[in-house]
Amino acid sequence: MKPFIYGTAVIAALITVLGSRLLIPALVICFKAIEQSFAPDTDVLSAVEPVSPPMPVSVVDAEPKPKPRKARRRKPSAKTLASIQAIA
Repeated sequence: MKPFIYGTAVIAALITVLGSRLLIPALVICFKAIEQSFAPDTDVLSAVEPVSPPMPVSVVDAEPKPKPRKARRRKPSAKTLASIQAIA
């Protein structure tokens, strides 16, 4: 029974190593080749005139941000004050 388990483990290890070292890189190369076949032609893009870049917005023109408000504290209710006094 042990030789069978050892044999299966060796075969599984070989499949794993061959898959990670050969099969996956081969699939990546195939994917990149297919991906490049969908790339647009550069000759078509050279005929298109470049669009002028948008005018930068100066920092002076931007509206200043208002200062954040201070956090407001709520007044404790009469019930809360009564319970605090009862405890103390």
